Amino acid sequence: MTRIRIIVGVVLAVGLAVAAWLWWNSHHAPAESFADRPVRVAVEGRLVTFDPHAHDESATWAVLCNIYEGLVRFDRRLQLQPGLAESWSNPDPLHWIFRIRRGVLFHDGRPLRAADVVYSLRRAVFHEDSLVSGYFASVKSIASAGSESVVVETTEPDPILLNKLAFAFVVPQAETMEQSSLATRPVGTGPYRLDGWTADNRFVLRRVTDYWGPRPAVGEIEMVGIPDEGKRADALSARDVDLARTLDWSHVADLAGRPGIAILAENSLTVMMLSLYTGEFMPDSRWPKRNPLALREVRQAIQLALDRPAIAARFQNGRAQPSYQYAPPEVFGYDRQSAVPPRDVAAARRLLQAAGYPDGFAMELYVYSSIQSLGEGIRDNLAEAGIRVRFRYLAWEDLYQRMFSSNPPQAVIYGWSCTSGDLSDFFESCLYTRSAQGREKLGAFNSSRFSHAQLDGWIRKSRTLMDPAARLEMLTAIQRLALAECPVIPLTINPDIYGYDAALTWEPRRDSRLDFSRFSWRPPAARP
Repeated sequence: MTRIRIIVGVVLAVGLAVAAWLWWNSHHAPAESFADRPVRVAVEGRLVTFDPHAHDESATWAVLCNIYEGLVRFDRRLQLQPGLAESWSNPDPLHWIFRIRRGVLFHDGRPLRAADVVYSLRRAVFHEDSLVSGYFASVKSIASAGSESVVVETTEPDPILLNKLAFAFVVPQAETMEQSSLATRPVGTGPYRLDGWTADNRFVLRRVTDYWGPRPAVGEIEMVGIPDEGKRADALSARDVDLARTLDWSHVADLAGRPGIAILAENSLTVMMLSLYTGEFMPDSRWPKRNPLALREVRQAIQLALDRPAIAARFQNGRAQPSYQYAPPEVFGYDRQSAVPPRDVAAARRLLQAAGYPDGFAMELYVYSSIQSLGEGIRDNLAEAGIRVRFRYLAWEDLYQRMFSSNPPQAVIYGWSCTSGDLSDFFESCLYTRSAQGREKLGAFNSSRFSHAQLDGWIRKSRTLMDPAARLEMLTAIQRLALAECPVIPLTINPDIYGYDAALTWEPRRDSRLDFSRFSWRPPAARP
């Protein structure tokens, strides 16, 4: 045998051995190797911020709930559970005492103390730049009681304070309330920490090895922001991501036919709304120009012209449901005695004529890509009443900033979820008179700029009613008045549509958050 043939024989033998090893390893790899595979998740765009008190936006909540924790938290069915508080008590109507969980570490290694909780709650409640302070308008003071307890005092009884505290994430104590570093370098106590950015819209979350709770199965989560739902679907189809959130049904048929890809539609708490700017003059106008939407009759005409079942049928390929209230039936405050109002285009035209617009008017409607079909349904409906809709397109993150700036859109579609399980979420944030003054920031997300003294008074009163029947009656009255004034018109209840690798095990949540600690990979033998 020549030397060349010997070498060839050795190479072939080694090659066969390597091939055999690779085949065996692919069919007999230990379970932990599958758990260590990263999960790549696509959401709707870049997060607004990593600062837990500087936003109130769905996609941002969905991710930050893995980095930060509050005193309490909700499970996937919105049942309240202990979080960083082991227990709590309510010794009188104005005081809540929380016993802080021991053995908890921040991601930088510092132990959690009562002082950190006091600082965090004060920052969420009192800091002028907090966008969650409206949840805590009843809070008067926060103080530590020893090294392991925190006392929250309210100015008046607050029936849902515990629910709202799930939105006050805890951060390490600092010298000032600013802590601008949190916007890009978050430090929390959650099961995952930010491990760094890999691109402008991509970052990595790493499992925390000394997390106080159960150890997550997946060690690494790779996040990518993809604003266009079609591109999110394409990324899943190409296996560039393992889970894509908030897909459109128009892309589901193609994905569902691909091997190894699963589709899940979960009923959500999200109601899509049409918000109408109610200021006397048009926003973004170089000279004063009367705004038709300032007139209640015009807003009522718009509501009468909308065919919500038809709009829902066009949106999400008919999987959405028409909505005539600001929250779905599962939310406390839903009006079970309310009748469904009929569509009446002739009545809409009469209202427009009485308001001084017999020939209708032109209206700018701001939309983002994933709700274009919803906007088209509104446009076609309003055209029958003589209202000419012109679309203005913005990416969601840009539209989000525009809605709450000093120059809001004339009309805009957005989704709102009452994730505390109570309709007061929407009233206090989106209907109460918006004011930049004071720390309460009620009405912080009132993009319509609607103001109604009686409605404000009722909203304030509802915050103190401890009797559930009395609260329900008041919330019902608030909603009926708001629907008569029409600054915000409910449109549809949306399903959350996810596409994902069929080998991935996970659980969707009613509040649309992503609980990465519940993610895991099935071993090959258990895969469908």
